Amino acid sequence: MTQRDERAPLSDLVALIVHDLRNPLATISANLSFVREGVAGLDSELGEALHDVDEALSQLTHDLEQLEWIGRWLGGQAASLGRSGDARTSVEAAARPMGDAIELDLPDGPVLVVRTGPPLTCLVELLLRN
Repeated sequence: MTQRDERAPLSDLVALIVHDLRNPLATISANLSFVREGVAGLDSELGEALHDVDEALSQLTHDLEQLEWIGRWLGGQAASLGRSGDARTSVEAAARPMGDAIELDLPDGPVLVVRTGPPLTCLVELLLRN
């Protein structure tokens, strides 16, 4: 049995979990939009609560994308194509949502890597969060 074959069941399980979680997430998101339209301008506290739910849904969607990326990687598949470029861009994008919680000390010149873009940003963000 190859390494790909040994990891395939875990990769398939992760893909199934991500798929199954996206369905209720889409329903919640659609209903949130409906509620937001129905109560627009009525109550600032309700508006804040809806905003908080929207932020949580965005974070959950992002987390599912990361989980899907990890699942593909575990299965020996390319997480996504990516491209050659400067890794600093991906590191900065991963750190941006964390605001002042993290201080970057990056080299002045480019840090060239074979794969940059969303896959590298996802990996760096996972490392920073943990």
